[in-house]
Amino acid sequence: MNSALELETVKKELELERSKSKVLTKAIWDMLNYTDFFVLLLDSTLTIKLINWSLAIRLGFENEKEPIGKNWFDFIPEKEREYILKCHKNLTIKKNNDFKEVVNSIVTKKGELIKVKWFNIPINSSYNMVFSIGLERVNEITEDSIRAYYRDIIDRDKTMIQVLRDSVIGG
Repeated sequence: MNSALELETVKKELELERSKSKVLTKAIWDMLNYTDFFVLLLDSTLTIKLINWSLAIRLGFENEKEPIGKNWFDFIPEKEREYILKCHKNLTIKKNNDFKEVVNSIVTKKGELIKVKWFNIPINSSYNMVFSIGLERVNEITEDSIRAYYRDIIDRDKTMIQVLRDSVIGG
């Protein structure tokens, strides 16, 4: 009898943890989705699997769902495509870390060129995907400026941080 009760208690605790995890994941994505950073997840064929609202809007779409399934090459100037393909392959297939930070141009739907500094990391090795965070203001980017940017966000948005903290600790 005790073991059935213990099993039910464990199930409830796991469900509560799963629920907290969903809330935290959504809160983190909401922050990434509307930040000034560009967020992008590409599969092995450079198909867009995930893109944040900021990047989608900057590219000229109405929302972040529209570009899903499109090929990233559609937004890369032709003269840079070979380089981007090399970066992608080196990150995913060869596991070469030389391409973790890359600067290249992207093209909006209206044909505007935007220079972006990307911070890339390979994920999900069986699918050879790359997760990237990009910053448009290439010339202004330093480690200190990134730290200062996030320090300002933290100082300005203590409410969001309180909610995240309460979600994690169950408050």
